[in-house]
Amino acid sequence: MDTNDTSPPPLDTPTISILRRDYQAVAAPNASPDFQLQTDEDLHAIQVTDIPFFFKKNDVTALFKKYGNIQSCCLHTHTNAKVQQARIVYDDASSIQHFMDKQWAIYCYSTCLHIMPCSLTLDQKKSRREFVAVLSQLPPNIIDVHLAPLVREIGAMAVNISILINLKDGPTSLLNHNK
Repeated sequence: MDTNDTSPPPLDTPTISILRRDYQAVAAPNASPDFQLQTDEDLHAIQVTDIPFFFKKNDVTALFKKYGNIQSCCLHTHTNAKVQQARIVYDDASSIQHFMDKQWAIYCYSTCLHIMPCSLTLDQKKSRREFVAVLSQLPPNIIDVHLAPLVREIGAMAVNISILINLKDGPTSLLNHNK
C-alpha cells in the first residue's frame, strides 16, 4: 500500500454470497447434477458417438429406425474430432428404453457405435464409464467387430479401438462393463 497515495478511499462495495450449486446451475446447467434440466425431447432422444466419417445420415437413420419412429437425426462433428456424433430423437420415449439397460452399443459396418440415452443423469452417464478394461498391444488393422466374440464372452457392453495413429505398442481397445 502506498502511503503517498492521495486518491480518495474506495467506496464500499456490496458483497453478494451465492451457493456453489446455484452458481453451477447458472454458469453450466448441464454440469450441475442437482439442477440438471431435461427437456421433453431428451426423454426420447439418444446420443450416438464414435461414428466414422464415411457414415452418412441415411446410414445412421436406417440403423436406428428399427427401434422406433425417428422424429429427427442430426450428425455433427466437434472441432479436430476424429469421429462424428449423432443426436437421434424418437417420437416416443419407449423407443429408447432398450438402450437404458440392455444395449450400450451397436455394430454397423464393423464399427461399434456407442449409445447414450439423453435422459440419463450425469451420475448414470459416469457409471457407464466406471468399469473399463484396457487391452493393449493388439495386432495392426484390428477393428471393433474382431473383438465381438470376446465382448460377448466377458459380458462387456461396448468396445472401442483407439484410432490414434501414433501408438508405439499397436492399437489399444477399451471394453466398457456395467459391473
